[in-house]
Amino acid sequence: MAIYHDIRNRLSKMASSRMRDRVRRTKIDRRRQPGAPPGADPDVLADVSRRLLGAPPRSFQHASVSGYKEATAFIFWMTDAAGKTRRAFFKDVNLAPERYPAIVGFPGRPGLPEADLFKTPTNDLSAFLPPVYAHAEIEPDVHYQYFLADLNATHRWGFRQDDLLDAFDRMLEVSAAISGWMDEHPDNRLIRYDGEFPSRFVEYARDALGRFHERTGDPRTARLLGRWDEVASLYLSETPETADDAVHGDFRRDNMFHDRRDPTRIAVVDWEYGGMGWIHNDLVSLLKMAGHETVTAALGRLALARPHRSAEEHWRLYQRCRLERGLLDAALVANQRLARSDEPTLSNVHFERVNDAVGLLLGTPAAPIS
Repeated sequence: MAIYHDIRNRLSKMASSRMRDRVRRTKIDRRRQPGAPPGADPDVLADVSRRLLGAPPRSFQHASVSGYKEATAFIFWMTDAAGKTRRAFFKDVNLAPERYPAIVGFPGRPGLPEADLFKTPTNDLSAFLPPVYAHAEIEPDVHYQYFLADLNATHRWGFRQDDLLDAFDRMLEVSAAISGWMDEHPDNRLIRYDGEFPSRFVEYARDALGRFHERTGDPRTARLLGRWDEVASLYLSETPETADDAVHGDFRRDNMFHDRRDPTRIAVVDWEYGGMGWIHNDLVSLLKMAGHETVTAALGRLALARPHRSAEEHWRLYQRCRLERGLLDAALVANQRLARSDEPTLSNVHFERVNDAVGLLLGTPAAPIS
């Protein structure tokens, strides 16, 4: 009977994952618009299309798949005269302040790490990158465009709960691949999450949330700002002096594609925040929606993989990185929406993560923020 229930649960999880995957693809299909993706270089677009179709393209369609940022990422469909259609991915990264206000004041240059990694990948790193059809620097250090493989045909989104612990092993391999790349490219532009970053990050987050409160009068932000000294002091005191690991910077399930034939192989997208930090940065992103048992199991694996820290030290650094991620997500969204919306909003999720991490680090129930 136990075996029956186990098989039924596994089948249920697989069906749920497939349904979630199908719903996501359907939503993208419904957003289709005629024409090429905005901003795409026509010559490069034509070259990529001919390469994939084997013939000149006759028509295009596109759909935006961007999140809180201005439309910068698109799935696009290309069709030739015979009616054959192929899909690809177009990413337009413009780091100019007026185009990406979220990162103004951020202690690093998000976006430049991805440009470097895509331009000169090592063999080990290429195993985790989506195939790149074209890479163009439109304006040095500011504006980049990528034409990438659409992974949906060969991969699935990493939404299964069972995927998380499998992805943990891949996370360590990704870290090693980035480290190897950095050894070959010492003058890289990847972000350093140690050194001056923590203190400058506190200023960045405080400024963003302060301006958000001034505009909206949001009571959750007011409560967080009211205990800012405590939160900032806790975050800084839990920060190690030097970074241990190369990190992807946003290793969440939405950015992870599992090979349909071999689920142990993954491709990872959105390398904009890659750099040197602590593997706990990526673990926090990976486990955002995970339950307590999964988190405990992952931290147990991490203690074995990184024995230079005790289990308690790993746990505290994980909570410290949860606190940073909550503040980062809130500050990025606040900055972007302050510049783009007359009525900016923030989700309760950001405040809940900050509140939970603070309470766990202090060892006492934290005063509610959300």
